[in-house]
Amino acid sequence: MHPADIEPTHAYKYFDLVFKNHGFTSAKHDIGTLRHILTKAVQWGIITNNPLQGQIQFKKSDYGQHQRGRLVEDWEITETLSIQSNYRGVKVANPYIRFKLMTGLRRSDIFACGSLIFVMMGFMFNHTKPRTAAVSG
Repeated sequence: MHPADIEPTHAYKYFDLVFKNHGFTSAKHDIGTLRHILTKAVQWGIITNNPLQGQIQFKKSDYGQHQRGRLVEDWEITETLSIQSNYRGVKVANPYIRFKLMTGLRRSDIFACGSLIFVMMGFMFNHTKPRTAAVSG
């Protein structure tokens, strides 16, 4: 099929087919890839406009997919921290969990923790958002 012949109805049909066989996330990633390919086709002059840009939208709630409905409970954290293993993943996860519980920082901020500034009451950390937060530790 030539890229100029693709319409939003084709994308919806493809999404439904992939959703039935592989799930919501795979289907959404495939449509995102197709949208990007069509954007490149516009840049290269193969087609004049992207038929999927701003035309199609997929929400988890429309396909019976719901957001996670529960939080991690205290006993689950305790059990996770009590695991003693020589596996690298466990050795890395335990300090990460402890640091996250102490500071309350988001995952992306913890991974960007190269620039901690230690002060009298704890440390300062520049969030990825344009504000500075003081975290006592």
